Amino acid sequence: MKYKLKNITPEVFFKSFQSYEKQMQKILQGEVDLEIRAYTNSTIEGVKRFLQRYIGLEGDELINWLNMDYPTVLDNFYSKYSGHHLPEIKKEIVRLERFYKSFSRLGKYLSIVDNIGDLMEKRDRMSVSDKKDFILNKLNSLHSDDFFSIESIFDVNNIDCTYAEPDELAHDLCERGYAVRPDKYSIPDVIRITVKGAGYIERKNKLKQVRKYNDEISVKIDLVLSQLTKLGYGQEIVFNEINELKSLHTKLSKKSWSQLLKGKLIDLALDKALSIEIAKSVYEQLTDAGMKLIK
Repeated sequence: MKYKLKNITPEVFFKSFQSYEKQMQKILQGEVDLEIRAYTNSTIEGVKRFLQRYIGLEGDELINWLNMDYPTVLDNFYSKYSGHHLPEIKKEIVRLERFYKSFSRLGKYLSIVDNIGDLMEKRDRMSVSDKKDFILNKLNSLHSDDFFSIESIFDVNNIDCTYAEPDELAHDLCERGYAVRPDKYSIPDVIRITVKGAGYIERKNKLKQVRKYNDEISVKIDLVLSQLTKLGYGQEIVFNEINELKSLHTKLSKKSWSQLLKGKLIDLALDKALSIEIAKSVYEQLTDAGMKLIK
C-alpha cells in the first residue's frame, strides 16, 4: 500500500485529524448534549470523506482497514447485549467509542509513516536486523502503552515482508525482552516495546549518530586540507597537525576535540604557518562555531 497526503500538508492533516478525536472525546465524556445516533453516523461518514479526500488510496484500503476494526449496530459484537435489552443510546455510545478507539489507533499508525507528504516507492530490501531496529524505532517514537501490529507498521511504511515474517520478528523481539504481547492468546505480531527495548534502540541510535558525526568530521578535514593546499598552505607541518586531528576526534569528546583544534590553529597562526583569517576559517568549517581568541 502507498500512503500519500493529497492537497494538504502533514501539519494541517494531523491537526484536522486531532480535531475529530477531540470532538468524539467530548461526546463520549458527556460534554455535549445531542442525538447520539445521528452524531455517530455523521461522524463516521465525515471521517471516511476526510480520509478519502486527503490520503491517496488504492481501492479504499484505508477505509476498509478502519471499518474492519470497529463493529456496527448490526454486527455480532452487539449480539451479546441483545438478551439484556441494552438501550439504543448505549449501543450508539459503544459504537462511537469503538470507532473512536480505531480512529485514534489509525492516527498513531499514520504518524509513523516516513515522508507521508511524499509519494513513497517500495524501499530497498531490508535485512532482518534492520527490520527489527525499524520496528523498535517506530514503537519507541510512538511512546504509547498500546500494542501495535508489525505487519501494519510495515504496511503503512510500504515495506515488503513475507507472510510469516511479522510473527517471527515479534517472537524474536519478545524472546529478547525488547517487546511483549498483550497475552499468549493474542494476535502473534501485535506487540508493545519494553523499557529494555527502548533502552537498546536509543543506545544504538546514539552510536549511529556518533559514527555519523565522526564520518562528517573526517570528510570536512579532508576538504580543509585540500583547500589549504590550493591556497598555498600545504606545508608538512600544517598537514601533519590538522591530519592528526582526524584520528583524535573519535577518541575525544566534542568539546575536548574543539579545544585541541583551537590550540593547534593558534600555534600555527603564531608560527606564521597559517594566517589568522585562514585559522579562523578552518575552525569555523570544522566546528560550525567562531574562534574569538585570535585577534
